[in-house]
Amino acid sequence: MENYDPNKILYELTTRGDLYASTKAVYMQLDDLTKTVLAGIKARYEGSDAAKTTKALADEQYRNHLNGLAEARSRFLSADVHYRAYQAYLEALRTEQSNYRAERRGYGA
Repeated sequence: MENYDPNKILYELTTRGDLYASTKAVYMQLDDLTKTVLAGIKARYEGSDAAKTTKALADEQYRNHLNGLAEARSRFLSADVHYRAYQAYLEALRTEQSNYRAERRGYGA
């Protein structure tokens, strides 16, 4: 039977939850800004809308934005995996504790 500390569990869950929330916020903010960044870059170019779009999509600033977005997405997904894995661990621990109590009741303890 695994010994557990409720304070440590709460700390771990909150820490992982905070990391999940902050990485999700960064990713969502960058994602929401993608069209704004593209529009700002397009405004620097002349020509038809199609020509401006083509130039803006190839612009280094836009590529940097997309690279930052990809990095933020990767960090968010990693935090999501760690948070969900810890939740699954806690559920397994709860089941183990419940089974242990049921077993002890069965033996009259």
